[in-house]
Amino acid sequence: MTRTDVRLVPLALAVWLAAALLVGRTLAPLVVAGLAALGTAGLVVRARGRRARRAGRTGLPGVVLCLVGVLAVALIVAADARAARSELLAEASRTGERATVDLLVAGEPRALPSAWGGAPRYAVDVRVEHVRTGSGQRARAEPVALPAALVGTRWKDVVVGERVTASVTVAARGLDGRRPRYDLRGATAPRPLEPASPVRRVAHGLREGLRTAVVGLPPDAAGLVRGIAVGDTRDVPDDLVEAMRTTGLTHLTAVSGAHFSLVGALVLAATAALRVPRGPRIAVTVLALTGLVVLVGPDPSVLRAAGTGAIGLLALAVGRRGAAVPALAAGVVVLLLLDPWLARSVGLALSVAATAGLVVGGPLVLGGLHGARRWCAAALAAPALAQLACAPVLVLLSPNLATWSLPANLVAAPVVAPTTILGLAATLAGPVSPGLASWLAGLAGYGAGWIAGTARAIAAWPGASLPWMSGPAGAALLVVLEAALVTLVVVRARRARGVGGSWDP
Repeated sequence: MTRTDVRLVPLALAVWLAAALLVGRTLAPLVVAGLAALGTAGLVVRARGRRARRAGRTGLPGVVLCLVGVLAVALIVAADARAARSELLAEASRTGERATVDLLVAGEPRALPSAWGGAPRYAVDVRVEHVRTGSGQRARAEPVALPAALVGTRWKDVVVGERVTASVTVAARGLDGRRPRYDLRGATAPRPLEPASPVRRVAHGLREGLRTAVVGLPPDAAGLVRGIAVGDTRDVPDDLVEAMRTTGLTHLTAVSGAHFSLVGALVLAATAALRVPRGPRIAVTVLALTGLVVLVGPDPSVLRAAGTGAIGLLALAVGRRGAAVPALAAGVVVLLLLDPWLARSVGLALSVAATAGLVVGGPLVLGGLHGARRWCAAALAAPALAQLACAPVLVLLSPNLATWSLPANLVAAPVVAPTTILGLAATLAGPVSPGLASWLAGLAGYGAGWIAGTARAIAAWPGASLPWMSGPAGAALLVVLEAALVTLVVVRARRARGVGGSWDP
């Protein structure tokens, strides 16, 4: 049996906790960085003084590693704190003065209801890079790096990655547990500053090609094919969104680690069948996953999903099952050092929980199985383990249990992979053959229709959402109950194999 290496888990937990506590603060990161540096230096000196007598018997290296991680994240947060503030945006939000902003387009335009029958309005996620207020001698300018949500009437055709400038009215949202965010309202038409890169424009064209390919499909299927394939949920009907939320199926329309794991596993299997050596096989898989990141848009949630989804694939590619947990811990540390604000991201918590559920619970449930039985058990166990692992995090957000989420995921699971692959194939076929793209999208529509029908049918069952104890106590209680359930299932399964004969073919 492969022993799980958990030595990097304390480091990941320490970095996550430090980042969650420090982001959004100014003085605290510097204080923590100083204390971590002093603690690290003291422990290193102590370890050197006792090296001969305590060699191989001390836990100091692990403690030092945790302190170094805390020091690194504290310094990064301190450096980020200045860029996360904008005096001019804050002043414009208080006075109502219009500001001229230079923006990086970070998301696809989303249509909003028109006000009093006026011109169509669009919401766009942007990143503010420069602010200018006033004119003449009162003119002031400030470089910043802040996310914002913009609403305007002539923003339908902007492309992710494009840099534009516009005049806006600023409204502050406040911190709300995340970076300071602002609403930019009444935006004038965007004036181009710098076009999106050729790669971004190609990705935009592919996504729009899929939108054309699904024309003619039923609304549920058309919206879900795009949502499942490339994470574009703009056309998913609102009542279907609510049904999927009630049944725990919303993760299917968010580009998650499962998407990257599926594509990566397919590429690995294809290259292995062609007898490609391990090194080139890994390189081709990385290239394919990079292309998927570019296709769906390299925003923080996609990068987080790509990182967590690649963890299991890395362990699989190098042939070491025990490498999954340290790879997950290392991936968490890297993501948090790149963007400490992810420590307060529900998306990261859900991705890590789902991945941990699979890499820890999978071997327990599938141990001793081989061949077709193992594949069937894995197909049933994967959504069950991911759902169980994510449930405590979801309870912290809303003290309700999606009672039927497990059967809903089990019913939907068989068509998720074919729908995803066919949707991506339709996306790539669009520029070459629109007819082939429409045909592939039509095939994907059957799976999307099955998922939509499952969500709507199960959401109508009695007790689809039940109240649960709120707060950390409710999450802890759910963890205990789930651990008991998994233990019972594993013990009974192993006892059945030992008493009734082996399950192995």
